[in-house]
Amino acid sequence: LKWGLRDYGVDLSDRDLDTVINAFDRNKDGRIDFNEFLRGIRGNLSARRRAMINLAYDQLDRDGSGVVTIDDVKLAYNAEEHPDVKEGTKSPDEVLKEFMEQWETTEVDGKVTREEFADYYK
Repeated sequence: LKWGLRDYGVDLSDRDLDTVINAFDRNKDGRIDFNEFLRGIRGNLSARRRAMINLAYDQLDRDGSGVVTIDDVKLAYNAEEHPDVKEGTKSPDEVLKEFMEQWETTEVDGKVTREEFADYYK
């Protein structure tokens, strides 16, 4: 990161670089991936966008438990239609697991909270 920033004329001290990494590195692995970078620069959600995200979450949370599980996603998404399943390179369960993991921004536990879901779209 330090050298990439320097290539664009941004020369940070090690201390400042640590501050930037800590601000963007949501999973605390010492790196900033593309999604972490986007979340860091997008800012807060507008009320309208938050409402749309909540509507989408409510569609997935079929039982109203406040947690979306893979069983909820199976009811809303037909993994058999995914190109990788059609090509035979992945099973429907693999596709669903990957689909779920995109939203699990704080803990990969097979359960997506409303906060995790909204965090993905920030």
